Order: sequence, then structure tokens, then C-alpha cells
Amino acid sequence: QAILMAHRIRTFNIKSRTALINQIHGHMLEFGVVVSKGRHKLTSELAELIDFDHIPKFVKVLVNDLLVTLCRVEDEIELLDRYISDWVKNNETASRLMKMEGVGALTASAVIGTVGDPKQFKNGRHLSAWLGLTPRQNSSGGKSRLGKITKKGDRYLRTLLIHGARTILLKSARGTSQYGEWLEKLRLNKPDNVVAVAMAA
Repeated sequence: QAILMAHRIRTFNIKSRTALINQIHGHMLEFGVVVSKGRHKLTSELAELIDFDHIPKFVKVLVNDLLVTLCRVEDEIELLDRYISDWVKNNETASRLMKMEGVGALTASAVIGTVGDPKQFKNGRHLSAWLGLTPRQNSSGGKSRLGKITKKGDRYLRTLLIHGARTILLKSARGTSQYGEWLEKLRLNKPDNVVAVAMAA
């Protein structure tokens, strides 16, 4: 419960960070100032652009307040990342999960926090079905066809696993993934999104 709480607060902070960045972009556009979309360039560029003479002093004060809030949220996200990383280092099961390709501290800790006792699942496929990573089966005329994934279960954990799978796809394209041969065969006939979900499952 504690580690999932850290994940939820982190997710909330990330949404807050995105909202703050969008708010800054929107306000600056009203005064004819275009800032780079990347959050890393935002602070450095804005410090120069905000000095334009046509921008009222009061607006500069308000934007500076938004930047201060943004920096505080960034610090909170970094602190939570360190907390989760330390938690994983002190958890034997999480450390073992981290040895899997595409699994980082976030995914490993989220799996343990969400799944709990893995013995409640007969095998990995049952866990995939519980997370909504398996396709729906549509039967007609004695034939069974596979549809889109069910998306049942925990959306956050499912998203983390798919992001990890996309990382493996990138490594596969560079020839550095242990699953490369299997993945590249799938990619011949399936879109990358479908392959990523298969890898996550």
C-alpha cells in the first residue's frame, strides 16, 4: 500500500506538471511569446523571453510564480523517484524483476504493489488476462477470432508494462534485445502497437 501510494502521488504530480506547462504556454501565447514544447527548455528560454518590453510587469511576476511552482513539483517527482528506487533495492522480489528486460524500478514496484501474492494466478497468461492484456475472443460460425485487448484490470500497471515493451522494441530494432528474433518475426505481419502488447503480456 505504501509503495502504491508513492506511485499515485507521483502520477498526480506528473499531471500537475503537465497542467502547469500547458498553462504557461497558453498565457505566453496571449502575449505573442512562443516557448519550446520541451519542459527542459521551458525554464531557460522563458527567463530570456519574459524580459520583452511589451509584457507587463505584473504578468512577469505571475509567470515567475508559475515557474516556482513547476520547479517545486519537479523536485517532488525526483524525491518520489528516489524513494521508489530505494524501496526496490531493499526488496528482493523487486530486484529480481528488475533483471528482466524492459522492467525498471517503477514497473517492478508497481507489479509487487498491485499483484500482491503471485500464487493466486495459475500462470503468466492468467496474470495477463487479469491485467487486460489478452485479446477478446469473438466466436462466429464455429470460428474463433481474436479482437482488441480487454483492458480489464489495473490501467496504470498495464500502461507501465506496455511502455517497457516499447523500450524492448526499440532495442530489438537496434539488434540489442534478447527477444529480437521473436519480435522481428511478429513485426513482419503485425503493427508495432500489437507487438508491444504481446511483449507486455
